[in-house]
Amino acid sequence: MRLKRPIIALLAFQLLTASAALAATRYVSDELTINLRRGKGNEFKILKMVKTGTPLEVLSEDGQWSEVREPGGAVGFVLSQFMTEEIPKELVAARLEKENTRLAEELKQVKVSYQDVDTLVTQFKAQISELETGRSTAEKGFTEFQEKYETLRVEASNVVKLQEERDQLAVANQQLTTELTTLRSERDAVLRTGIIKWFLAGGGVLLCGWVIGRLSRKKTKRSSW
Repeated sequence: MRLKRPIIALLAFQLLTASAALAATRYVSDELTINLRRGKGNEFKILKMVKTGTPLEVLSEDGQWSEVREPGGAVGFVLSQFMTEEIPKELVAARLEKENTRLAEELKQVKVSYQDVDTLVTQFKAQISELETGRSTAEKGFTEFQEKYETLRVEASNVVKLQEERDQLAVANQQLTTELTTLRSERDAVLRTGIIKWFLAGGGVLLCGWVIGRLSRKKTKRSSW
């Protein structure tokens, strides 16, 4: 049992190593065109010519030969020495160029976006200016409103005072009217009394004159006798 455990562990390690190798992708070395053959050896038929930079999926490795699958799906054997794990310069350059093109396009879009942002900033500044103008106008209007309110408040206070004075004058006028009516009544009474007294006095004078006249006539007649 003790011997079986190391053997099992070794087998497991080999299986993991083989799996890792099978999952690897390698590339045809720089400036090469290699033959993809049907079997392990130069005597086997060439299935396809594989150019530099072609990614090959490694299915198995056996010494100097590796079983691979090329991008078109063909499976065959190539010499391991003509493959490398490093990405070929051509592919790196192509990828860099593609990335450069992508970045240039993104930069162009960013510049366009910046232009849009500048336009928005300009619009925002204009809106802020309009808001500032509106705020100044509102503050001015509010100040005028406060002044008008204060004027109306003072005028309203004066109106209340005027109403109070009017009410007081109305009461005084009513009192004066009552007093005037009383005075008129008293004056009329005095006039009536004076007229009566004057009439009586005048009548008495006339009566006395008539009586005196009668008496004078009688005396005159007696003297003549």
